[in-house]
Amino acid sequence: MNWAQLLQELSRQGLIEPEALPRLEAMDEHDRPPWFVRLLLGLGAWLASLFAVVCLFLAQLLNSELSLLVLGLILALGATALRRSIREGGNDFFNQLALAGMLTSQILVAVGLGWWMDELWAPVTLIFMALLVGVYSDRTGRFLTCLAMCAILAYLCLEYGWLTPAMVVVPLALAAGWLWLKAPRLASTPLGPALPPLSFASVVGCFALILILKPGSWTGALLTLAVSALAWRLSGQFWGPLGVAVLGLSTLSAPGIPAALGALMLGFYRRSLLLQGLAWVFLIVCGALYYYDLGLTLLTKSGLMALSGAVLLLVRWRLLR
Repeated sequence: MNWAQLLQELSRQGLIEPEALPRLEAMDEHDRPPWFVRLLLGLGAWLASLFAVVCLFLAQLLNSELSLLVLGLILALGATALRRSIREGGNDFFNQLALAGMLTSQILVAVGLGWWMDELWAPVTLIFMALLVGVYSDRTGRFLTCLAMCAILAYLCLEYGWLTPAMVVVPLALAAGWLWLKAPRLASTPLGPALPPLSFASVVGCFALILILKPGSWTGALLTLAVSALAWRLSGQFWGPLGVAVLGLSTLSAPGIPAALGALMLGFYRRSLLLQGLAWVFLIVCGALYYYDLGLTLLTKSGLMALSGAVLLLVRWRLLR
C-alpha cells in the first residue's frame, strides 16, 4: 500500500477529512531526496543568499537607509512569491532560498528603519513582520519571525521603556493559552495554516521574555489567576485550581512557574509531547532559579522544596480519585 492508498483508506474510515487529502498527499516522502542531500541544498541556499548580500555591501549598494529598505522589500516580495510557488514538500533548495531571503529582508528593513526613523523603527518593523507572518506560507519562517517580534518587544522594554514586562508577558501568555485551547476550532479558519508555528512561537517567546525581562510579582499574580482559571476549565474540580493558586502565590517572584504549569496542562490536554517537553524544561529552569535566588539557608530551601512537592503530590492524588 502506497502513501496515496493509505490516505484514501483512512479517509474512507472517516479518520481524515476529505478537504485535507490534497495537502496530505503533497507530503509524500518517497520521491524526495535523502535528508543529507536536502541539508546540503538548504546550506547552499543560505550561503547563496549570504554571498549575495555581502556582494551588495562590497559594491556599496547598501550605503543608505533607502537602499536597505528597497532591497529588503524586494527580497520580501520575491521570497514570498517563490515560497508560494513551491508545493508543500517541494524543492528544498528553493524552500531554503526563500526562507533565507525572507529572514534577510527582515534584517535589512529593520536596519534601514533604524537609520531612518530612530526610536520608531521598532513598532514599524513589528508591523512589517506581522504582515510577513500572514503572507509567507512557511512554518519555519513564521516561527522565526514570531520569535524576532518577541525580541523586538523585549528591546522596547529594556532600551526605551515604552512597555513594562507585564504589558508584554501577560498578553502573550494569554494569547498562547487561547491558541492552544481553541486549536481544533481555529484549524478550520483562515488562521489554520499559521496555527502550529504561532502556537509554539508564542509559548517559546513567552518563556524567553520571562527569563530576559524578569517580570515582578504583579505578573506572577496575573499568570497564577489565569492558570488557575485554566485548571478549572480543564478539570472542572476544585483541587486543581487550588493547587495552582497555592503554588503560584508562594512563588510570586517567579512568574515562570505558573506559566510553565499552564503550558504543561495545555500540553497534556492537546497531547503534544513537544509542548510538554518545553514546559518541563522551563519549569525545572524557573524552579531552580527561584530557589537559588531565595535569601534563605539551605535547610530552609530544602524544607520549601519538600513542602512544594508534598502539595503537588496531594493535588495529584486528589485529582486521580
